[in-house]
Amino acid sequence: MAVIPRSAATRNPSVLSARHYASTHAHPRVSRGNCVFGGCLMRRRCSWGFFLLMLLTGAVATVAQKKPPTKPIDINTASIEQLQQLPGIGPVMAKSIFDFRKKSGPFHRPEDLLSIRGISENRYKAIAPYVVVSPPKVAVPAKVASAPPKPAAAAPKPPAPPSTAAPKPATTPKPAAPPR
Repeated sequence: MAVIPRSAATRNPSVLSARHYASTHAHPRVSRGNCVFGGCLMRRRCSWGFFLLMLLTGAVATVAQKKPPTKPIDINTASIEQLQQLPGIGPVMAKSIFDFRKKSGPFHRPEDLLSIRGISENRYKAIAPYVVVSPPKVAVPAKVASAPPKPAAAAPKPPAPPSTAAPKPATTPKPAAPPR
């Protein structure tokens, strides 16, 4: 078993006082004058924390200043970039709205946005004035490709009305005369 040597201060307390020992033998990261920025570790950490706090506050302030669209956005035809103009809608939520519309079909009313995960009633109330829903387009059946339509002049004439005169009797051929 190895014996750990003791310092002079602990062997003979009269040699060095405890205050002197603490000021000369303290941890190098905590001692005065060893910090790069001229302060203790705690002061450095606090200054970095303050810097990060100010940075995040500025980022939140720029998000809060997003201007709403000047005219309502049709959520059935809007792109992801257009959906991001809505207050409280970022890129992830805009993609969720776009994917929901692609999967489930067009929205029938603005309240259908509440069925998307992440849109609460409060968020819906914030975006409701800026959202409209166009009626869904009805699919028109495709026409069968055939001959081009006939011009109106070539249309068949209607049959003539029956005459009111009595029909002529059918004539029968006369038999030939016998030879003489």
